[in-house]
Amino acid sequence: MGGKLMASIFLSHSSKDKERYVRIVAEKLEKEFDEHSVHYDEHTFEAGMKSLEEIEKGLDNTDLFVIFLSRASLNSDWVKKELLVARESNIIKRIYPIVIEDNLDWNDKEIPEWLKEYNLKYISKPSKAVQLIRKRLIEITWEQTSENSYKDAIFVGRNAQVQDFEERKYDYDKETVVAYFASGIVQIGRKSFLKHCFVKANIIDRQTCPSIIEAGMYDGVEDLIVYLRDLGFSDDIDISNFMNQSLTEKTEILSRILDSISDNKEVVLIEDKGCIVTHEGTVCEWFIEALKMMRKKTRTVLGVASKFNIKLPIICDEMYVIKIPPMDKTESAGLLQKYLDQKRVGLQREDFKNYVNLMNGFPAQVKFTVSLLQKYGAEKTYDYAAEIKNYDSEIIIQLMRPYEDNEEYRDFVMLLVELDMVTYRTIQSIVKDVDFVSNIINKLYVDGVIEFYGVNREYIKIAYVVREYITRAGYKTPERYQNAINEYITNFLDKYEYAELDMPDYLYKIKEQVKHGEYNNEYMLPSQYLKTMVELYEKDRDYARVIEFADTILKSCEYIEEKLVFEIRFFLCMALAQKRERRFLAEVQEIHGADHNFLLGFFYRREGQYERALSEIEKSLSLRKNFSKAKREKVQLLINLEQYDDAIELARENYTNDKKNVYHAHAYLLCILKSGRNADSIEVIDEILLSISKSLTDLGKELYPRCKALVSMYCERDIDKALALIDKVIEESDYKIYAIQDRFDICEKANDIDEMKKTIEILESTNMRDAYGKERAMIRFQILLAAYEGDKKCAFSLLDGMQHKKIRLNSNVLSKKVNAILMRQKTL
Repeated sequence: MGGKLMASIFLSHSSKDKERYVRIVAEKLEKEFDEHSVHYDEHTFEAGMKSLEEIEKGLDNTDLFVIFLSRASLNSDWVKKELLVARESNIIKRIYPIVIEDNLDWNDKEIPEWLKEYNLKYISKPSKAVQLIRKRLIEITWEQTSENSYKDAIFVGRNAQVQDFEERKYDYDKETVVAYFASGIVQIGRKSFLKHCFVKANIIDRQTCPSIIEAGMYDGVEDLIVYLRDLGFSDDIDISNFMNQSLTEKTEILSRILDSISDNKEVVLIEDKGCIVTHEGTVCEWFIEALKMMRKKTRTVLGVASKFNIKLPIICDEMYVIKIPPMDKTESAGLLQKYLDQKRVGLQREDFKNYVNLMNGFPAQVKFTVSLLQKYGAEKTYDYAAEIKNYDSEIIIQLMRPYEDNEEYRDFVMLLVELDMVTYRTIQSIVKDVDFVSNIINKLYVDGVIEFYGVNREYIKIAYVVREYITRAGYKTPERYQNAINEYITNFLDKYEYAELDMPDYLYKIKEQVKHGEYNNEYMLPSQYLKTMVELYEKDRDYARVIEFADTILKSCEYIEEKLVFEIRFFLCMALAQKRERRFLAEVQEIHGADHNFLLGFFYRREGQYERALSEIEKSLSLRKNFSKAKREKVQLLINLEQYDDAIELARENYTNDKKNVYHAHAYLLCILKSGRNADSIEVIDEILLSISKSLTDLGKELYPRCKALVSMYCERDIDKALALIDKVIEESDYKIYAIQDRFDICEKANDIDEMKKTIEILESTNMRDAYGKERAMIRFQILLAAYEGDKKCAFSLLDGMQHKKIRLNSNVLSKKVNAILMRQKTL
């Protein structure tokens, strides 16, 4: 069923609140629905206007009954009667109270006790109230309720960490902590821990659902200001003209917003992916300064779930850091029992112990196990023991597998990734199928594929692990949805000013206008330049435009924080290296430490100078031993240098740490096969193949038969099977060059000169977008073929010619290989 969502909305209020607040809400709602759908003049809280019978009739015909709570409304005898009728009617789930007075707390004695069960929050901005009304109306249309959608997570254990929290909370010799940080890996239970501690310490009530926002790695102080302001606690904050404000000015604005949150007696949870705490574990100076600038620091206002562990000590009494490790076996057992009780699933004692032994300390792993037990029973669930045990490394596969064979659902997930953060209304405007959207949003939420953010969970966002995986995989937004997005931009976004838009639409409009060079500098955010550069680099591979954007922003970066300037320079250098421009050598001087050496190593690899590149990567790792990008680069360089014995241990480590990364799996497999250790590693090879086969990406689906072909040759010595597998990949693949290179490798291993020649013919007859890559592969094949044919003169002549043609192949590696082949051929 498509079309516009119809509704009847009653806005109950005191006449004293009409002009300052309710009329603004009504007019905005009328723009979206129509004037016949929104009723507010006839429902004022004044005595004698309506009979109770008329109120009951009105309630029966209302989709959503919004009550604006203020001192004026609650002191009226009429509102007490109206609330009584509402409570005794059968529309309790259609009542939606909104607090519109800042000194009216949720637990105020004038608010009826039954109404306190709602998630009452002060909303200062009428525009924010419109968002929440819209979202609540859609929930009702979909027959879902906030009570069911946002149940508290079960919390067990963490006794040492809770004690740490309490010791600091009740240390009255120190100032009140304004921001508590829980650091640890994704899905380890950081937000649940913070909420549990806040409830236990009476910072929030158990029924309260704290506002929640996400701040990403490429977000800056400006983005955090926009996200926090959107919660509706600080309507007077101006978010324009950030490009011309100093960092000190922006820090002061952030501090004012934190004061507003404190004044409203609210607490905000921040899912921090690198905005506040950088990947190096340092807390941004502007955040610390904002805390110190607050005029009143008598309440806790923030709980920050940090992806990165924080370097201690921190000279800031206003914040406190607690590291959240994986749960121990006792805690896992306790959580398992709680979930089993909740789902009414019984387990024998021995089965219970066996399943606890599979746990690695992730709360979501326990929940996943119980879902399997509920579906299959204790005995059958043992078939999924590997999936349970490896849940932390295979979580994305568990989340996305149900959608793999459903094109409609999979395409919808791609749409959400493209939109990043989105409202219900925007989704419906793009998809235009209310039933489909309602079903899939509910399913995605239950499955853990999406998360809700905002003051009342009004925004939808793809879960971090899913978004990261899909972005890395290079998935594209389906054409039909891209066309619908373009239509939405033209018919809606372009017709409204920035200030009139919901926050997700506001940010998406900036993003699209930046990409097309048509943005309004008054509303520009520095991070949008960076995010556009990242998308152009990782998704579109448009390195020229990355350089263009970097050059534009770096001309006037005096008001941009250091962290964002670094990232902009980093991607500028990566793009220059990809294009092999000599300008890189000048720009890289602006970057220091491990990143400087990493970039040099990346550049020299692109130049074909593998030994020099390896030297720089070694320097990088000596400065930052856990630098994952540098570790992957080192393995790739050692493979290029054919030093498989030297690469294998690091390749194994990379793979073990991230088994879902098909690049790591492929590199480790190559090292095993080409170092001659395959006879002792059959089980590991099978595990790697299984890992790659589970990949949901196009790359993984192509790599799997390629790897099977290599294993068929190196382990089984079955060239016919290997060639059959690889020829099928060549026929079906969009990126044939890699499969053709594997084919030549197979022929080399079999010492089959005729098939080598055939591989060269296949390469010659294949049309490729990458003409240089094709020429590079052709020269390499011809050099090696000449060596296998014993034609030393031809082989070295081609090697010399390669230098003149400026083909980036490492002559030292090739020369050694040619000599080794010539020696070996003499003995045959």
